[in-house]
Amino acid sequence: WLDRQFCAKIKALQSDRGGDFLSGESDAHLEAQRIVRRLAVHDVQTQNGLAERGHRTVPEPARVMWGLPPFLWAEAVNDAVGLKNQVLTRALPKDNTTFEILASRKPDISKLAEFECPVWVVQEDRDKSQPFVEEGCWAGFDTESKGHRVCWSGKHRISIDRDVHFNPVNAVNI
Repeated sequence: WLDRQFCAKIKALQSDRGGDFLSGESDAHLEAQRIVRRLAVHDVQTQNGLAERGHRTVPEPARVMWGLPPFLWAEAVNDAVGLKNQVLTRALPKDNTTFEILASRKPDISKLAEFECPVWVVQEDRDKSQPFVEEGCWAGFDTESKGHRVCWSGKHRISIDRDVHFNPVNAVNI
């Protein structure tokens, strides 16, 4: 999948002997693709240091939002990964982000907002007795379309919407 999407060859796969990639089927696939397998000692985080640190930084935003309802944790983690891919890292050449390397263009950060900030969504398909605009909470960008993920607090559901309006106070000005 990665080689087709990003025209990059996977050269090695490192795992911790947890069993996920130790089957005969995995062996055959890795060998057919000429991918080298590297095995670390099971449950020894120091041998997978960089990957383990990366895995810890992803769920941290959900953990620090103490009042966040559990059904929004996945949204917070998804938003954190998107942001992480749009900031500079020492692992890449100077003045590049992961997004820029993969997409060959700079990320558009003009529409960033605080997670869970209030947004107003224009309701096109509505009954005339319903309000024209509804208030929700912003839960990040949708990864499959050019929409916004909006949480409807009273309904415990997420929708993908296009016509989303932010309070200028909550927009991040960089």
